[in-house]
Amino acid sequence: MKLYEHEGKVLFKACGISVPRGVAVKNASELDGLLLSFESTAVKAQVLTGGRGKAGGIKLCHGLGETKQAVTAQLGATIHGEVVETVLIEELVQHSGEYYIGIAYDTTLRVPVLMASREDGIDIESAGNVARVAVDLSIGYSPFLARETLFMAGFDRETALAASSIFGKLWQLFKRYDCTLVEINPLHSTNDGELLADDAKVILDDTALWRHKDVTFPPRKVFGREENERERAAKAIDREDTRGVAGSVYFDLDGDIAILGIGGGGLLSGMDVLLAHGLHPANYTEYSGNPPAEKVKALTKIVLSKPGLRGLWHFGGTANLTDVYETMVNGFYTGLLEVTPKPTYPIVIRRGGPRDKEAFAWLKEHAAKDGFNIHFFDRNTPITESGKKLAELVQ
Repeated sequence: MKLYEHEGKVLFKACGISVPRGVAVKNASELDGLLLSFESTAVKAQVLTGGRGKAGGIKLCHGLGETKQAVTAQLGATIHGEVVETVLIEELVQHSGEYYIGIAYDTTLRVPVLMASREDGIDIESAGNVARVAVDLSIGYSPFLARETLFMAGFDRETALAASSIFGKLWQLFKRYDCTLVEINPLHSTNDGELLADDAKVILDDTALWRHKDVTFPPRKVFGREENERERAAKAIDREDTRGVAGSVYFDLDGDIAILGIGGGGLLSGMDVLLAHGLHPANYTEYSGNPPAEKVKALTKIVLSKPGLRGLWHFGGTANLTDVYETMVNGFYTGLLEVTPKPTYPIVIRRGGPRDKEAFAWLKEHAAKDGFNIHFFDRNTPITESGKKLAELVQ
């Protein structure tokens, strides 16, 4: 989950990192009486995409009139395809230096990495003048690592000592909220000698959000729109039960073929197969990691609750650990029985793994009795062939 700047600064302040005085608004009328304590302002469009400054998303203003004009112009504007719904107005603080510091999880090294530069700016992370020091997790973070990173970046001693304190607070935030990235760009050195976070970029690990009941930021938009009821319900399955995965990734799409995929890689390949045969998915979701039957049941009911479906493709590769009988019989089929109205469209199942033969035998017997139009394919049939069969049945 990417946080907007004003949301990231809420966490910054909670961890003792100083930020400029400011207020986030959704309407220019909210400014009346709020900005009397500081005349000069920075008006910042709140978007999750980068490069907003070059796109006109940051305006420096003097006086309430200019500030209101900038807020009015930004609200409703589009920056890199994202509509601005919130604007952050902050006190414009005079500064004597601008720096960059951050902590990111390096997926190659599989450890957090401290980063620092004496310069700030767009794309600073990829610049050659950014010092990087990996954190040895067997030892952990230490102020020494922070100072080493800052000295490597060319910070003078006084600034490095002050910035190392900020690094310590960033580290606490990084650990406490299971972040994959926290960075300040720019970190301002004010004329009074204080270090101030003038921006905040924070990314939380979605799979760890269940551990943070205090994180109550609104759900992120999906494809430029608010999450719908099905998307919220699907994500709640994994949030409330962390055994396996079923629903944390769910998006409604414009098609009419329901999808229950097993495993993300196979799911992506299957979507290509579906499109190649002229069909269009109604959703994107998957389950994996041997989730309990009740989670698969809940996801099945959500997927099949969408109106106007013409078919269901329930497919995946050959599992190593996921119990096919448990997930297909006690999970999927139990959910299928509770869908109203009863699905009459073609259902194609392609599955393999532990107890798949027992699962298929039970499903074939009961599907015939219950009047479902289900077609079964085991591990000996390629996923692509099962997708082709679904296309023939639907068309």
